[in-house]
Amino acid sequence: QAVDILLPGLLKDGSYQLRIRAATLLSEKDPQKAVDYTAEAIMKSEQVGEQQQAVLLLGKINTPAAKELLGNYAKRFSNPPSERPYLY
Repeated sequence: QAVDILLPGLLKDGSYQLRIRAATLLSEKDPQKAVDYTAEAIMKSEQVGEQQQAVLLLGKINTPAAKELLGNYAKRFSNPPSERPYLY
């Protein structure tokens, strides 16, 4: 289908709202690509809204990779603020 071809390309769009929506739709067909997007968005996006939506999406993806990544972030940010690494 055309949607399956277009979605991965939309993960690089200039609009973070479009990127997160594409990743959400892609998570049903190709969860690993969505996990890869969320990891990059959380660490590199300058848009707080995109980071927040990426964390929410990651929590909805039911794969071992998604659970491991979310667990890593939970450990990382459960430290006191002075010991937390910056996102970027």
